[in-house]
Amino acid sequence: MNVEVRQQLFCLAHGQADVHRKAPVPSVSETLSLFVRKTLSRLLGVSFVVSLIPLSQDYVLGNSGEVFFALLTPLILLLVTGLVIVSWWAICIIMFPIRVLAHNLAR
Repeated sequence: MNVEVRQQLFCLAHGQADVHRKAPVPSVSETLSLFVRKTLSRLLGVSFVVSLIPLSQDYVLGNSGEVFFALLTPLILLLVTGLVIVSWWAICIIMFPIRVLAHNLAR
């Protein structure tokens, strides 16, 4: 399987194909930015279409094809993506004083 096909199959793992080519792994901020700019819009559409499939409620995501729940699916995806981004911001805010303290103690 060539690299282009692998990138299309694993569209959520952008950095994985770069590792096989010995390219540097992108930072978390770059990965989140790439996900929001490129992958999220396609994923919103796919999640909406898939949620319209009338699966029974026995399945984890089954909603019997009700349109109301199909409209909720992209909103939940946006909410989860936002929570991941806010969590990353919180980690960065917590790490900043630790980085400054470690830099000052290293002198």
